Amino acid sequence: MEGLQSDTLKLIQDTAVRASDSQNKVAFVKLPGEPSHVYAAVKADGTFSRHEAVAGPRAHRLSGLVEAIAYANIKGNKDASVVWFDECGVVVVLDDLTRRDIAVAAFTHSPQFARLSQIAESKERFTQAKFRRLLRVEFAGCTPNNLLLDWVSDCEFGSKGNSVGTITKDRSSFGRDIEEQVKSKDRGACPDQIILAMRVFDDPGLQLTRQIVCDVEIHLSEQQFELTPFPGQLQEAIDAEMANVESLLAGAGGVQCPAFRGRP
Repeated sequence: MEGLQSDTLKLIQDTAVRASDSQNKVAFVKLPGEPSHVYAAVKADGTFSRHEAVAGPRAHRLSGLVEAIAYANIKGNKDASVVWFDECGVVVVLDDLTRRDIAVAAFTHSPQFARLSQIAESKERFTQAKFRRLLRVEFAGCTPNNLLLDWVSDCEFGSKGNSVGTITKDRSSFGRDIEEQVKSKDRGACPDQIILAMRVFDDPGLQLTRQIVCDVEIHLSEQQFELTPFPGQLQEAIDAEMANVESLLAGAGGVQCPAFRGRP
């Protein structure tokens, strides 16, 4: 035991004493001054052996797709590593045999895509002021022009008597004599639909926008507006972005190891 510090020596001696009441008993202690993964196995006769614990599996968190590609190429091995991806994110498995160490770059929807998904699920309706704010603020930069925003900003709800019983985009009949209507000065009828262009994921490496066609409805009796993505539009946008992720992983600047769509 030459060369041991006095506190280490005392710890081993005390441990040996405690172990002496049981034949062949071994006690494990952390050695002072050593890293946390280093420990000693002390027998009852005072002899000991130094051991290093096996490092536990690591699960790194990366900030985006670009970092996931860099990590896979720097830390991985093209013959042993595997990359998995889906709409939840990218997972780099450094060794597919042990599957111990991984790194994850999680995907979150962009604020605009998340908001549109919420609207579609809840079938939310908007007053004129809130619908105008939705287009002007929450979906700023997502519309090809201000046609719908200008129409909503200038529209007026009202009613007139002795109307025929018809339903059009900006009017619907409520009985024989009263027809609710909405009009926007000098702007014609309300646009039937709008195309929103937005990023699917809030990832610095995914800057392309996806077009989502939405229906625009006016509920005259409540004086409210409704925005509804056409069936399949949200999923098509996700699928297009997943194809983009796959091309980035497999392209010239992508990973050197195999990449698969799915989860490990």
